[in-house]
Amino acid sequence: PITAKNRVFLSRGDVHLLPRDVAVGAAANGAGKLPPPEVAEAVKAVADANIPTRAPAALLEQLQPRLRDMPNRMLVSGLHQARCRVPRSVAYILQHEPQLVAPAVNTFYNRLPADLKAAARMTNFPPHDFTTVLVNFNRCLYAQLTQQHFEPPRQFPMPLPSHPDYKAAYRGMKVTCAFEMMYANKRLPPPQSISLEPCVCPQATANNSVSGFLDSHQEPAPEDTAWAAFKASL
Repeated sequence: PITAKNRVFLSRGDVHLLPRDVAVGAAANGAGKLPPPEVAEAVKAVADANIPTRAPAALLEQLQPRLRDMPNRMLVSGLHQARCRVPRSVAYILQHEPQLVAPAVNTFYNRLPADLKAAARMTNFPPHDFTTVLVNFNRCLYAQLTQQHFEPPRQFPMPLPSHPDYKAAYRGMKVTCAFEMMYANKRLPPPQSISLEPCVCPQATANNSVSGFLDSHQEPAPEDTAWAAFKASL
């Protein structure tokens, strides 16, 4: 486990193990230990046919029962959907860039004092014009989001704990603050491409995701370069 970080991958139904002399990442530290490689560097090595990363046949034979129907089985069994009350700007991002929920939740889970200051200001994703949507998490992300108590920012309106929508509002508050922390952490200007005109939005149900409120909305404006650079940096 000490040396396995970013060195064990599943690709085309097989396990791939990166040798320590492949994708070594940054220079060794003072103790002579090699840090884990960057994910992009490791994936590139796995995709390189000239680098032997496929696990030995004996190991693959032992793992085959557990690898059956992967990754489809992992995607289905590991997916968790939860109702979240979020501003429409956040709902728009979740609709068009759902993968951003992962770095946002990770930023929230590992938040720093500077991140808390950003959440207190809520500059990029102001807490108004709410809608309730279904958000897809994997089990780890959902646990990271829900296990920590977090006080809402002062300007964030919240229903009473006895209200039936309180849990959705509390989760949505965390998701919104997570996006605020993540975006402020990159120190980029607010994304102009997520500005939305007021529109009527149906509440999310088990069969109605965030896409419902975008059915009658006009096509978004061309993406600005700052927002594109922000997504590319994640």
